Amino acid sequence: MEYEDLAIHSDNILKWEVNAIQPMAWGSFSYKLPADDMLKDSDAAGNNINSSRNCIMASTLLGSIIIFIPMTREEYELLEDVQARLVVDPLTAPILGNDHNEFRSRESRAGTPKILDGDILAQFLELTSMQQEAILALPLGTPKTAILSMKPSMPAKNTVDRQTLSDPVLDMEAFGGCGGVVKSLNTHIYGNGSETIVLSHGYGSNQGVWHFLIPALAYYFKVLVYDLVISPNVNPKLYDPLRYSNFSGYAQDLTCILDELNVRNSVFVGHSMSAMIGCIAAKQRPDLFQHLVLLAGSPRYLNDTGYDGGFSKVELDSLFGSIQSDFSGWVKSFVPKAIGVNDRAAIAEFEGSLGRLKPETALSAARSVFLTDNRNVLPHVHVPTTIIQSEKDIIVPESVAFYMKRRVGVGAAAKAIILKTQGHFPQLTVPNLLFRVLKQTLGIQG
Repeated sequence: MEYEDLAIHSDNILKWEVNAIQPMAWGSFSYKLPADDMLKDSDAAGNNINSSRNCIMASTLLGSIIIFIPMTREEYELLEDVQARLVVDPLTAPILGNDHNEFRSRESRAGTPKILDGDILAQFLELTSMQQEAILALPLGTPKTAILSMKPSMPAKNTVDRQTLSDPVLDMEAFGGCGGVVKSLNTHIYGNGSETIVLSHGYGSNQGVWHFLIPALAYYFKVLVYDLVISPNVNPKLYDPLRYSNFSGYAQDLTCILDELNVRNSVFVGHSMSAMIGCIAAKQRPDLFQHLVLLAGSPRYLNDTGYDGGFSKVELDSLFGSIQSDFSGWVKSFVPKAIGVNDRAAIAEFEGSLGRLKPETALSAARSVFLTDNRNVLPHVHVPTTIIQSEKDIIVPESVAFYMKRRVGVGAAAKAIILKTQGHFPQLTVPNLLFRVLKQTLGIQG
């Protein structure tokens, strides 16, 4: 079915289903089914009732409402397609990454269609029209990897020169080549703009951290998101502490994805540790980037003579010790401080992601992030650069933004923008403000 048909019909069918339950008065509900109108004046079991409008409602002892609605196979397949897109989209995917497919088909006879997930499908109607269009425009790929390829039909195979990045070199065989990286790191692309913007998350989070910005940016760009190898959504077996002991392995993952998808001249938005991942990649492969946006990034988190990185050696030793001795307790303590404001949704979201890391991975990655010194990379960055920083961030001091502005290469023509807000996650706590700043920074019109 064409995209236009999918957009129109899925919206109509979903509204028909949801409208089967109509609130009648405050504090109470009356459940009105399409079949009610036909049965109201009927006294005969022999009445010929149109089965396409015959619905059944059931309730469990715990109060769950189940509605059985007959539909054609075409309608079922259409809703199944919509559901498949919703379960992988960052806006509507289950927050814990659960896959309910097994339970929808358990003990069903062979060949019986799986039960559709009403909770997932109902979210579609709560989205804006722009968000709905972005989701419906997604082609269906392998599970959790819907990739909109930007390559020509027979592209030249681009490979990453293993000598361009400092040791340790990432063994791409672990991923099955660059194409394996695209799949393994859950690469998604939304929108149909002529330019590509890449959103790369930081330590402890995942690509879902961009869910507020993706729909807005997809109106202007192809929006590429992926998970770092330390993301809780990535197979933990792919994380090698030696290969990712510094940021070079992460940078090679990034360039590999862009090469495989034939992306050039992109806008890169790197949050937290991804800011320096982008800088390293831009140093080695400037052809891949037209603009770097470094959001809450830092080249060094450990204080040094004449440099305020935000942490003393004693503080970092204590942080590492807490991760090692009581990981869940450390997560509970660290997350609210990192969010920086009383935003329960943002706190729950980051905690839900960080808390799913394996403690040993969290510790290994934290050591490489907080102890690595990437200051020497900055003078070699000649791609236009914008540094965005909250005025109060427990992880990155405001002064770091101006340090980076001074140190990047001349060609970067760097600008530093300080947001009048607190916390390390402006994409979660002040997404509207951040989007306005991005529009101004990137010259987005409209």
